[in-house]
Amino acid sequence: MTDELDRMFAEFHGEISRLQGLQHEIEEIRGRGTAADGRIVAETTMTGALAALTIDPRAMRLGSGELAEAILGAAAAAAQDAADRAKALMEPFTPDELR
Repeated sequence: MTDELDRMFAEFHGEISRLQGLQHEIEEIRGRGTAADGRIVAETTMTGALAALTIDPRAMRLGSGELAEAILGAAAAAAQDAADRAKALMEPFTPDELR
């Protein structure tokens, strides 16, 4: 009985360690999205917060409305990319019926 409990505890500990590693990986995810023919590049965190924004000087030729739309589009694409990356990481932990 004790051997079985030890085995179960070791297995449980291993799963906890794997989940902690997964949590760390998810926290480190950065999504990337582009717009305006690659002249706008956005990076977001897993929560969708903007982490980086690069605007090529050529993008400044866009009107203010078009520039704003391109930035929002790049940020949305980056957030989707981050969500897709997180989903791929979590897939081994997701039951088949929830996939």
